[in-house]
Amino acid sequence: MQRVPQLVLCSRLSEVVETRCLAWVLLYPYGEARVVISLAGRRHTVPDPGVNGLLRVVAQTEVLARDEAH
Repeated sequence: MQRVPQLVLCSRLSEVVETRCLAWVLLYPYGEARVVISLAGRRHTVPDPGVNGLLRVVAQTEVLARDEAH
């Protein structure tokens, strides 16, 4: 069985990433100055999360994955 990553950073969103990954970050869609973040199916858009914002997404994904495993 193939494992699906918990978190994906991408510049184009595929159906597989959107529907199977616990979290994803869509970086600058269509060259726009924004980032779309999805955590457990809840999306939000931010102008520029910076490195610290992306690290928070990693930490939140880790917590979600741990909770999902229990």
